[in-house]
Amino acid sequence: MEVLLVGHGAFASVHSGEAVGIVKKSLATKVAVKMLKEGASDTDRRDFIKELELYKSLDKHPNIISFFGCCTEGEPMYLILEYAPNGSLQSHLSRIRTGEDGYLQPDVESLSPNDIFAFGSQIANGMEYLASKHCVHRDLACRNVLLGDGMVCKLSDFGLARDMENENQYEMKSKGRVPVRWMAIESLLQNVYTSKSDVWSFGVVLWELVTFGSHPYPGFSSREVIVQIQKGYRLPKPKHCSDEMYEMMQSCWRTNPNDRPTFKTLRDELENMLGNATGYLMMTDFNEEAYVYLEPNQSSQSHSASQSARGSAQDNAGYENEPEQPTQLVTRNTDMRDSRNTGESKGTTATMAKNNSVDTGLKEDGISPLGFKTGRGDPKLVDEGQTQKKPPLPRQPSAWF
Repeated sequence: MEVLLVGHGAFASVHSGEAVGIVKKSLATKVAVKMLKEGASDTDRRDFIKELELYKSLDKHPNIISFFGCCTEGEPMYLILEYAPNGSLQSHLSRIRTGEDGYLQPDVESLSPNDIFAFGSQIANGMEYLASKHCVHRDLACRNVLLGDGMVCKLSDFGLARDMENENQYEMKSKGRVPVRWMAIESLLQNVYTSKSDVWSFGVVLWELVTFGSHPYPGFSSREVIVQIQKGYRLPKPKHCSDEMYEMMQSCWRTNPNDRPTFKTLRDELENMLGNATGYLMMTDFNEEAYVYLEPNQSSQSHSASQSARGSAQDNAGYENEPEQPTQLVTRNTDMRDSRNTGESKGTTATMAKNNSVDTGLKEDGISPLGFKTGRGDPKLVDEGQTQKKPPLPRQPSAWF
């Protein structure tokens, strides 16, 4: 099987190739091969094995990337997965939004409201299945949704996912690069992950869909995102988005996880809206300039990057290190409910600044500003823009599925 590099990250690389007999005897099938990089740490290897075990526990599902086989004997370790010919949903959306030359097919000029609602429904359907298998994704975002044949959404990248079959929640006890802008408030402040924290991330995915792959909280640093979310701020309502659609997003961002809807409820609501999609999204009112990629503290007036540069920068901004300066916020009555358009809390919040920091109420010893205990963290695939050596040809897989 000959493979070609199509992407890489911190501890693994992804390649495309053809495998004979993996689906049907003597038939060559195009596949994606995810390889553990040479020199990967023991932690990287453990996380790679966790991802493998999770794939093996899942049945075939139309909205989840299929797992075909693996090789864990010798180097490099690798997974053989379904190949998605249309790339990531985030890249697809942002390229349409910025009008990148040479990307759009002649018969695809833009996305309709029906397309957006269909994408949302398919993602919710995949997440509903994961929740039924007691699996918490922990990294749900448009960049981790791939587009298969027929532009069908398929969930991928389970490097952070965890099996919760024997537990109600997962507490992360390590430190690493994390998707701050997609994380639920309890995940940011208490390290707690459940299916309801995935629901919060899904609300951000809906916002990404409606804004054609825009970067959440533009101009905010990761530190500012955490502080403002705790104060009750939420992503604002896009002008072209109906109140009903925005209320669905807000329901995902409720402070109390038990108050958030299930993925089944979200899927049903999106499918009901499909019948009148143009009434919920007025795309003629969409203003692309309102959703440019901004660095922290950069105003939209000062930005001068090209359209394609904006898309490229945004693609690399999904995962962030912990803030350099600890932020502490002392909060009483933290029942910060839906922010509506103002992003203000309905609860009563008392804030006390100490030495230009904010007290999260977490213990200070050995705990980072994000609430993660110090130590080696869960690594993530992050495009580092580095030139990769040509990978060795894979060996015969040790297992087929």
